[in-house]
Amino acid sequence: MTRVRDPELPRTVFESLDERDIDLLVLEELHASPDFLSWWLERVGVVGEPLATKFIGAWHSVSHPTLGESDLLLLVGDGNGKRYAVLTENKIDAPPQAQQGERYRQRGTAGVEDGLWHDFRTCIIAPKRYLTSSNDVMHYDAQIPYEDIKSWFLSHFHDSKRGTYKVRLLEAAIDQQRRVFPAKNRYILVHDSGGQTDELVLGPAGELGKLQAW
Repeated sequence: MTRVRDPELPRTVFESLDERDIDLLVLEELHASPDFLSWWLERVGVVGEPLATKFIGAWHSVSHPTLGESDLLLLVGDGNGKRYAVLTENKIDAPPQAQQGERYRQRGTAGVEDGLWHDFRTCIIAPKRYLTSSNDVMHYDAQIPYEDIKSWFLSHFHDSKRGTYKVRLLEAAIDQQRRVFPAKNRYILVHDSGGQTDELVLGPAGELGKLQAW
């Protein structure tokens, strides 16, 4: 009998992850899990009278014609007919774009002015080390670490293969961020001209990359 050689399988399930992978994981739970939706709204601070928990919709990659794109848009309502939006930015290891947090707020305000919702919150999700290594996160109303999303899955799907898979996906994204965006290499330089402060980071290949100017 011919012996079949064991295949050379990859050492990890995920070779690399994109932010879209996490976007779709969160989007699925917003659509499918009332428990996750309630937890999410509590974390971002959406309140209504009565509490705004009626799911209206959630969308991925929603663009404004002049103010840019939101990675995730969640719309909920309360018992009085008021609508609340949550505009979420997702980061694994990519540097923030110029005024990215402020443009999320501008898109939220534009939605109020256009009659799409009555109030809004902005949010950023990312590995905890990213959230503590970038000043841009201060421009969002709420910050949710991947680690907290992982903990939610562990507490709600601790005996589920589907939940285990999602936990492994989040763990892989957290590990990828550690390897690509090491917090210990972050530092600040201040220009003499006008006192402008630039945030700089030493990238994985040793190059110096500019993240943003304040």
